[in-house]
Amino acid sequence: MDHSDQTLCMAEIERMYNLTDASEYLGSDPRKLRRLIADGKLPAVKVGRTWCIKESTIKKIQDGELEV
Repeated sequence: MDHSDQTLCMAEIERMYNLTDASEYLGSDPRKLRRLIADGKLPAVKVGRTWCIKESTIKKIQDGELEV
């Protein structure tokens, strides 16, 4: 059986942070991040009941490439 289409390469997996952790990295309030997500200004994905932000998105904010 060929499972090649189901195999994930480790390079494709990116660390995700919940709003509490992301807010600590960004020096922001989790409620502000939630508002930005709701307004479509901050890319995030919902995993179950938890909003998560990609590590690359946090880095872009820290580097000034993405304004929030």
